[in-house]
Amino acid sequence: MITEQEFTNIYNLHASKIHRLCLGYASGNNELAKEWLQETFIKVWKHRNSFKEKS
Repeated sequence: MITEQEFTNIYNLHASKIHRLCLGYASGNNELAKEWLQETFIKVWKHRNSFKEKS
């Protein structure tokens, strides 16, 4: 399981890259991209118990 601090580090390291990817899929719609980014990290948090640190 990852700690809250480790989750924060993962977020800080990857959020901007994931946001840019989502922005491309959302055809420039920033609100939609931010929603997808948030949903992505909610899923990461919910499944943190199965995180194996191999990714």
